[in-house]
Amino acid sequence: MFPRLALFIVITVLAGCRDPHRADSDDPRIRYEGRIAPDAQGRVRLVWPGAALHLRTTGGTLSARLTDTPYEDSFRDCDRLGVSVNNGPLRIVPLREGTHRYALTDALPAGLHTVRVVKLTESEVGAVRIDGVSVEGGALTQATPRPTRTLLAIGDSITAGYGVDAPDPRCEYDVTANNADRAWVSLAARALGDELHLVAWSGRGVWRNYDPAIDETLPTLFERAVATDATSREDLSRITPDAVVLNVGTNDAARPGFDRARFEASLDAFVRRLEGRYPRARYVLAVGPMLNDNAPVTGSMLRTQVRDATVAVARRSAARGVRAQVLELPMATPDEGWGCGYHPSAITQARMAARLVAMLRARW
Repeated sequence: MFPRLALFIVITVLAGCRDPHRADSDDPRIRYEGRIAPDAQGRVRLVWPGAALHLRTTGGTLSARLTDTPYEDSFRDCDRLGVSVNNGPLRIVPLREGTHRYALTDALPAGLHTVRVVKLTESEVGAVRIDGVSVEGGALTQATPRPTRTLLAIGDSITAGYGVDAPDPRCEYDVTANNADRAWVSLAARALGDELHLVAWSGRGVWRNYDPAIDETLPTLFERAVATDATSREDLSRITPDAVVLNVGTNDAARPGFDRARFEASLDAFVRRLEGRYPRARYVLAVGPMLNDNAPVTGSMLRTQVRDATVAVARRSAARGVRAQVLELPMATPDEGWGCGYHPSAITQARMAARLVAMLRARW
């Protein structure tokens, strides 16, 4: 009996006399990862894709009381979470609109277990408020320590994991196929052991968006804690990233009338803003895998134009003394398949992640 008694004493001390079986969203035993957004009452919301919470329990069944608020758009979908226990495969938890309690794990045996809960869906799906977590048959203790390095990733649908879980490319939009946890930057961050702050939204560019009726580009959205709220502001000093990975250009070049000079100027202005905020970070400017020199028009040379503009911006950064590199991501091949709308498949995303991991490991 003594080891169990000792474990109970350790848990009680770590919890600081808090209830060992439950925690509110602001409890220090919960470690959050990514860009989160407290509401007016201080309850934490997961809005951006890839935002996550980390927990640790001594066993038992872990559950959470969550409020999902769909974004008011034409789809009005509900969010989906992924739950990983002890770094195992994700268990998908589809949410319902409103406040409900969800079982996050099955009954876990006695012993310390790590649990990661990640938002798989994008900001335009909705916001997930954490109202509290509880465990039956075990106790909550302090989550695993925060990683020593932070990776900030900014991008569009490719970086958000759009359509990566699709069975074939014919779907244009399917919320069940979206999975930020299988996007290349998410895979790379886990392989490197880094904390990830993911700022991504499908269809957005740095100069113009895929949908010409939408004015808010990624440089505008980057300033927001709640992506869908124009009045929301993120505290950009909350993190000091060791690396900033930026993948834009696919949506800028997607429609007729692509202007390389305007794209390059917009990209350069955004990179300069990021450098001003994070001057010591290492910068990776990526050329996306969906760009093609012969699509949508043969001989359009869109991939070459975006790549050349990206290289020019990286060179100017390097001339300012900033550590900047260009990463040209591989295009998908037919044997790898595609996600929704011919976005990268899980295989292609993993291959892209391996390229990023190799580049970052070479210079850490």
